[in-house]
Amino acid sequence: CRMKFLSYNFDRLDNEWLRKSTFYIFPIHFQPEASTSVGSPFFENQLELVRNIAFSLGENEFLIVKEHVSNYGYFNSSVYDEIKSLPGVKLIGPKHNIKDFIKLSQGVIALTSTVGFEALLLDKPVLVFGDVFYNKHPLCRKINSIFEIKKAFSELNERVILGNYNNQLFLLAYKSFTVSGRVIYGED
Repeated sequence: CRMKFLSYNFDRLDNEWLRKSTFYIFPIHFQPEASTSVGSPFFENQLELVRNIAFSLGENEFLIVKEHVSNYGYFNSSVYDEIKSLPGVKLIGPKHNIKDFIKLSQGVIALTSTVGFEALLLDKPVLVFGDVFYNKHPLCRKINSIFEIKKAFSELNERVILGNYNNQLFLLAYKSFTVSGRVIYGED
């Protein structure tokens, strides 16, 4: 019942709007979790971060905030109301396929989300506010202050245009530093 009530907060964005609009994506991160608490401790308040990003947007730019499927219902409706009240911000539900949005976006802004990694593989620039395994990719930039956002995206968009990166080489380098293994939860 609560989930159905909360779903009324989500914007319905059609493909025509998405194709015509300039937008970035911010995936809400599940909390509490080490990826936010440890990986991005200075930006853990996601509502505050979304507010700061919204006020950093340029004219005719939008921020699409996507709810995390595991986080859905964690926030009360007043948080959703506040997100939706921010200028240039659209809120979408957890059931949307994020790749469809990434492909049409200008890029992703995230704390430590794997959505950022997906965006990089789709040739989209990514700004991260935390420590992630993909932050050495040429299209990724770690942000230490919200005041860096505008300049960072313009620099990364230039790299996309120039094409001075190679995703295959990045993946090969990443794979060469990984170790095969298994994680076993509990007793055998």
